[in-house]
Amino acid sequence: MPKTYFMYIPWGKLAAGEYKYKDTKTLWQNQLAGGPEEHRKQFSIVYKDTTGTPFKFIDDGNEVTIYVRGHGSVGGGEVHKQIDRATGFGIGPAEAKDIVSGIISKGLKENFSGKIKFYNCHSAEGELSFAAQCASFFRKKSFNNAQFFGYTGEVSGFYQTPGDYVNSTKQRDQNLLEGIEDRQSVHKWVIIQGTLVRASKARSQF
Repeated sequence: MPKTYFMYIPWGKLAAGEYKYKDTKTLWQNQLAGGPEEHRKQFSIVYKDTTGTPFKFIDDGNEVTIYVRGHGSVGGGEVHKQIDRATGFGIGPAEAKDIVSGIISKGLKENFSGKIKFYNCHSAEGELSFAAQCASFFRKKSFNNAQFFGYTGEVSGFYQTPGDYVNSTKQRDQNLLEGIEDRQSVHKWVIIQGTLVRASKARSQF
């Protein structure tokens, strides 16, 4: 099958907080539309209450990538649908084990050999990271062929040019752009220890 991309939102569509609009089907697609053809992707969105079996593939799904969304924290066992800006605490948790069960309930089979990316802030960090916990739950259910990934740092929620991303952060530090040769292409970004890198460079496999 051709390369296929999904976003999994671990809340019902009407109760998804920021993710009711933040990850609409066309958002990432529109942001990639003007970029190089090899970067253009068509995303399908799957909510916890999406009906049917969208993750039931006719083969082993080796060309499939599933992005799990939600606000994460270092070593957390859950992600949140929203952050309380006054307190900094998460609102509306979705636990790792429930996310795994939710994805499987959408038809994912044990022979799945594609990628599941826990695209959440700090999902690769901590003594037992969120991505590691989810990967462990999957493997306990005999998903031994899939590739699981987590991220270091605070990942961007959108595809952006590096300048737009820097301007959208609290730092707004233009020095972060030093060393970035291509400032026109849109990518996902993360700031790690004062250095701006593409999110793909902050990704770890579990």
